[in-house]
Order: sequence, then structure tokens, then C-alpha cells
Amino acid sequence: MTQRSVCMCLSGLFLLAIAGKATAAPYFTDGFSYADGSLVTGSGGNWVTHSGTAAQMQVLDGKAVVALVSTTATEDVNRNMGATLAAGSTLYYAASLNFEDTRTTPGTGSLGNSYFMHFKDSGTFNFRGRLYMTAGSTPATFKLGVTSSSGTLATTWGSDLSFGTQYSIVVSYTASLNDPRATIPDPLDPPNTMPNPNFTGPLSGNDGFASLWVNPINASSTKITDMAPPENVATDLVEGMSALALRQGGNGPSKANINVVSIGSSFDEVLAAIGGSPTTFSPADFDEDGFVDADDLATWQAAYGSTDAGDANNDNVSDGADFLLWQQQFTGPGVVSAIPEPGTLLLGMAGGLALAATARRRR
Repeated sequence: MTQRSVCMCLSGLFLLAIAGKATAAPYFTDGFSYADGSLVTGSGGNWVTHSGTAAQMQVLDGKAVVALVSTTATEDVNRNMGATLAAGSTLYYAASLNFEDTRTTPGTGSLGNSYFMHFKDSGTFNFRGRLYMTAGSTPATFKLGVTSSSGTLATTWGSDLSFGTQYSIVVSYTASLNDPRATIPDPLDPPNTMPNPNFTGPLSGNDGFASLWVNPINASSTKITDMAPPENVATDLVEGMSALALRQGGNGPSKANINVVSIGSSFDEVLAAIGGSPTTFSPADFDEDGFVDADDLATWQAAYGSTDAGDANNDNVSDGADFLLWQQQFTGPGVVSAIPEPGTLLLGMAGGLALAATARRRR
């Protein structure tokens, strides 16, 4: 193969990498530009009631107002996304919102746990990625939290948040590909347990788990994750999430004023849809620090043959093609200009490793 042919081939790989990194549009984005009043009525049926007293979820001044106290309102609504979460796949929802303190004397007294947004299936009780509002470290603050499935708050954002401040949040949920519990209740000998025949292990770290980001710039921003999947996480294998839900009630007392929501299969797309500015990276910038350098080569080397990292062209494996894309995009000292013939790929890899070592020494 001539060098020109190799270059044309690699150019094709580079375009495929860019295409592979491209993301699908959100399933829907809603800015609540409806007349003041019932969200269900004003949206023309885009949002529907699935529990509670109808017509209590309100729109006011272009915001969905979600009451986080059970004595104020009980209506729960959802909007179908026109797709269903498949086993092993990930969904994201994002929102731009602020919270209003509705205690009799704001900033004093207690705040309770209230979940107010989540993924939902076609029924009324299989919820995933529940977003919570809960008490902060002082009476005048609050925190956000997330749980993968159960109705008990699992993990909480580390920093206090302020009432009246606008926040951008993203929540993800990855459905189980296999039941992520190593043991399950033994049906013949309760309450003892037995090995789970569907557990393949080791855990991927994502199956059946939900994550939360607050004011992120991209998916690599700080997040918290519910790492303890509950018993019913295995239902993901047969029951997929198909809607985004807003839930009223709980132990606020407060309100969530939601300017815009979006749901989709891409972190960057839902963040952009609510007005965020997700940072994009070159395909070979494996550690997403803005540079294609020796650190990325080290990531590729450590992940070689796996799908964990170092995959620049989205073919689900870190291999020689990804090394060549890294070589093309390398921006560190001693930029590589020659493209190796396929037969000399291993030699090129060795040279790349030496180059990485040199770059590190120069640092």
C-alpha cells in the first residue's frame, strides 16, 4: 500500500471518528412556553397526569412550578420521549432551575427529602434516576442528591446550594445489561441468598447506576453516583424507561422552578439544549484535558484491547487504528509528521511510546 493510500485511509478513519463522536438530538426539550395555569392543559397533552390530583402542576411565567410539599399539591406528570431505554444503554435528562424557600420563615426550620424529577416507564412505580432536594449544612441552604431506583436518598452533592440561584443539572441512568448483584434471595431457602445466575462480573461501574452533575461543563465534570443498586434494578432487563416525570409532594417545604428540561441519549446534547456550553474534545484526547499529548498515549496503552478508554474511532476497542489517530492529532513536543505503513504499525507504536517518555521528561 502506498503512503498516499494510507493517508487516504487514515483520513477516512479520522472522519469516521468525528462521525462516531457526533451525538443524536435530544428526544425532546421543553422550555414551558405555555400560558399560565395547568401544565397538562397548557401543553396540549405533551405532559400527562399519572398520579395525584389533576391540574395542580402549574406553569407560571414560562416555568414549571413543582411544589415540594405534600400539603400543597400532589399531581405528578410525565412526558413520553418516543423511545425506550434498552438494557445496557444510558439516558440523560438535564434541567435549568432554581429553588424557592416556602417555609413560613425562610431560612429557618427543617427541610426534608423530596424527589421531584426522574425517568419513568409506562407504569406508575418503576422510577429511575430520582433527583432529590434535601437539607443543607445550614437551615438557609439545601443540597441535591440522586438515587438509582429506590425511594430512599442514596448519595448527596457535597456542596451546599442557595435558594434563588439558577443551577444546571444533568442526571444519567444506565440500565442493567446483567443483574449487577452477585447474590440474590434464595427462593427455596429464604432469607438466605444464592449466587445470581445472571451475574457475569466484574461490575462495569455503570450498570443499574444513576449519576448527578451540578453546573457541569462536560461529562468529565464532578459528579456523584449511586453505587448501590437496589433489589429491583434487575427489572431493567424487561422494563425500559420511556418518559421524563415531574413529581410534586415530599417534605420541602419549597418549590422547584424549572425553566427548561431536556432528555436524550447524549450528555452534551441535553446540556446544550438547556443553555449549557459543553466542551468538546478531539477524538484522541482520551483524558479530555484539551490536549492530545503523552498522557493520552498512556491512556491508550493502558486500555489497549479493551473498551474502557483509548477508543478514538468508537469501534468499541482500543487498538492500532486509535493509535494512528492519536499520532495524527498529537500536539505535544516533537509532533509526529510521518504516517506509518500498516505493516510498520508496531514500530510506530514503539516510537510513540518513546516520544511520550521524552515529552514527560521535558515536563
